[in-house]
Amino acid sequence: MSKHDIQPQDQLPRRSRPADVHFPEHGLTVIESHHAETFHMERQQWPFHKFCWVAMGRGQLELKQGIISIQRDQFLVLPAGLEHRFIDHHTEPLTLVIACMNDRFLVPGGRREAVWKEACASLSPGLPRHARGAFQHSEMIDLLKLMLREQTLSQPGWELASISAAGDLLVHTIRSCIPAEHSGRNSNHAIDAIIEHLDANFYKQILLPELASRCNLSSRRFTDLFKLRTGRTLTNYVNERRIKYAMERLRETQHILYSCYESGFRDVAYFYRVFKRQSGMTPGEFLASGNSADHQPIAS
Repeated sequence: MSKHDIQPQDQLPRRSRPADVHFPEHGLTVIESHHAETFHMERQQWPFHKFCWVAMGRGQLELKQGIISIQRDQFLVLPAGLEHRFIDHHTEPLTLVIACMNDRFLVPGGRREAVWKEACASLSPGLPRHARGAFQHSEMIDLLKLMLREQTLSQPGWELASISAAGDLLVHTIRSCIPAEHSGRNSNHAIDAIIEHLDANFYKQILLPELASRCNLSSRRFTDLFKLRTGRTLTNYVNERRIKYAMERLRETQHILYSCYESGFRDVAYFYRVFKRQSGMTPGEFLASGNSADHQPIAS
């Protein structure tokens, strides 16, 4: 089993021709295409859009303009009407995971269509891309796997879960994808990506081993690089963001417990200790100090 949970190709049924694509009502479906050494497809246009992850193998993408080499862990943006075909390397046939979208999902004039058009305009359809950091790459793969899992299990609400994940994937595509030839996926870029993630998600549970794994780093190496980049440990960095946000919520709500939990702390005593250490005051003293609106604090 690989790090992305794709099984070895010799354990999976292989295709000798492209899969037939059938769309559910919401216009979004994900297919896994495990190619046999005999795989063949004609170059043609498709009436739907594709976002492809090259999960395994290598080969070529043939367009009208010419042939482009593709390999594992690259992404491809293939809008409807783009004439293309995949050609496999004879010893390393491709495994593709493809999010297929039609106009019921990318509603003409809607926000999802606008983001897709922005991705196509900025990413040169057909040219291989990768995420600018290992962390973003991992997040994009997780979204594809979530869409595939929801589609396979078909539990109540799976359509909405798939649509939500696909929307997140589109946003990641315009924010995180860079040309494959750019040498951007190194440890420093991985740490920068983590910092960006923490700044937006400090209120969520943060697990150092998971973050390190997503950056393809050991926990010790991740810790060293993070401190070198920020001057802080991961815990201190996250707590600074949480306390800053807790202060904002205290000003707005006058409610200590609510601000504690909303900023990501799970233990009230620990929240008080960190708040005191960083601000020099307890949350109650902060509310009474004039740093907040002129209201009496709500009892905690």
